[in-house]
Amino acid sequence: MKRLLATALLAAAAFSAAAQSLPHGVTIDSLQAVKDTGTGATVIRGTVHNDTGRTLNNVTVVFQLQDAQGNVIGTTSAQTFNLPDKQSWDLTATTPMPFARFSAYEVKAQ
Repeated sequence: MKRLLATALLAAAAFSAAAQSLPHGVTIDSLQAVKDTGTGATVIRGTVHNDTGRTLNNVTVVFQLQDAQGNVIGTTSAQTFNLPDKQSWDLTATTPMPFARFSAYEVKAQ
């Protein structure tokens, strides 16, 4: 029950998660945060899609972690290499820091 409640609260936070700007042809969706009540860590998950017409050598997504007032209290990130065109990457970014909301602040694709 505790895990379900934590998931529901963090899923609500995911609705505010949106990248400020994305490289052309790169999209990110299905963002959600799930707290592991056993370890206390939170895992942010999502899917990055590559429709750039080329393989991306490096993709990095940086998330800003915010308190209930919207103040940035930390960051976490996820990275992958060699994402082919027309393929997707299921990202995971883990943080031990408690937060109320998050946003995909920066997405770098090279």
